[in-house]
Amino acid sequence: MKSIWLKLKALKPRLKALNNEEFRTITVKIDKARVEFQYIQEKIVTQYNDYLLDQEKAVLHQLEKWPLIEESVLKKMSRAKWIKLGDSNTKYFSAILKERNQKKQIKELISLDGQNLNDVEKIKYEIMKFYKSLMGSAAQTLPAINREIMKQGPTLSQQQRIQLCAEVTEQEIFEGLQSIGDDKAPGVDVNYTILINGETTIPFDAKKGLRQVDPIFPFIFSIVMEYLSRSLNGLKEDKDFKYHPKYARMGITHLSFADDLLLFARVDLTSVASMHRCFNQFSQASGLQANLGKSSVYFGEVSSAERNKILKHLGYGQGEMPFKYLGIPLSTKKISMIQWQPLIQKIVARISS
Repeated sequence: MKSIWLKLKALKPRLKALNNEEFRTITVKIDKARVEFQYIQEKIVTQYNDYLLDQEKAVLHQLEKWPLIEESVLKKMSRAKWIKLGDSNTKYFSAILKERNQKKQIKELISLDGQNLNDVEKIKYEIMKFYKSLMGSAAQTLPAINREIMKQGPTLSQQQRIQLCAEVTEQEIFEGLQSIGDDKAPGVDVNYTILINGETTIPFDAKKGLRQVDPIFPFIFSIVMEYLSRSLNGLKEDKDFKYHPKYARMGITHLSFADDLLLFARVDLTSVASMHRCFNQFSQASGLQANLGKSSVYFGEVSSAERNKILKHLGYGQGEMPFKYLGIPLSTKKISMIQWQPLIQKIVARISS
């Protein structure tokens, strides 16, 4: 046993030296590989040959290898530190909890009327006020939808309409109650409480809206977005609207997945205004609005004067290519491997885990 201990002790400095040589500069190796990969791809565009292609494959292998090694090393380091210091009620354990709680604290807030709030109670009141106005108040009037737009596509038969309006039977009520999990409690009234800085607020009743976990939510949302889709398809009858040149033959005005929406139009103020007016009518009827902070306008070949007119009319910021849609980079040009790399790393990490 002593001889084994001595051999292991003698092996320790060699393993340490090997670790320093191979793994201490992992981040540098990753950065170097990315720069080299981009350089090779640029050369392939101008002077393609088999040698450059082999180089590209070799560097790509390094880009796949080293991030996984770096992730593994960081995991082991974090686990080792936690095992050593955190698995008991020590100062380290308390410090970690304190740090996490501090990150979740809202210490400063700008109110809707522009005031800078620092007092805890005022912050709580402002957040409550916002969510009460959002979920705790009901609209007095609802703008009517355009029935003609709803007819531009598949519609329910008379029999289906009767079934939707039929009274709920006792059997359906019984089956609904039976389907509720043992950890749930049935109730008529829905109310909300908000967790602010670790404390729950006084409950307030909900007068509109649905929780995303509500079983009926996906169906209602799909119906609402179908109204928008039919409304946009109706632009083909608008003489002022012109399709995007690339999609005119197919008659495409939009692509949507859930609440991620892409709109296409020719780059002229008249066409853009027609599409924007169509979207605003949908917003008034549904209550769904565009998030100005997450919405952008992307231009092709257009004069700066026309661009400025469109941006001023819409009120959105200008975006730059490539941009991401559903996690995928989109561009008018061929996407390089270096631009695909973040997505590839996510996929590899998901498969590895």
